[in-house]
Amino acid sequence: MLSKPILLILPFTLALLTGCESSSPPGTNAGAEQLRLSMTPAMRDAGVPDSCIQQLPTSTLAQVKGITASSSRTSKDYLQRRQQIRTAAQKACGDF
Repeated sequence: MLSKPILLILPFTLALLTGCESSSPPGTNAGAEQLRLSMTPAMRDAGVPDSCIQQLPTSTLAQVKGITASSSRTSKDYLQRRQQIRTAAQKACGDF
């Protein structure tokens, strides 16, 4: 179990890290990679393989972000959202 001082420092440290500027040089697609990293857990949960996640275009990543923006209130909503994510990924990667 984490000690109390570490638990108090952890949120502050995470806030500082998220506020850090990217070290990527201009012209790289750092924004797309950050979006890919943030959407990876939802896509993995939907059963999208890592090989597909790595090749998804920014437009599909943005579509997944839109799908995950609303919360699932019922198990039916959750399953529909997973299916929507899988369908979006399959359009870009083909069947998996």
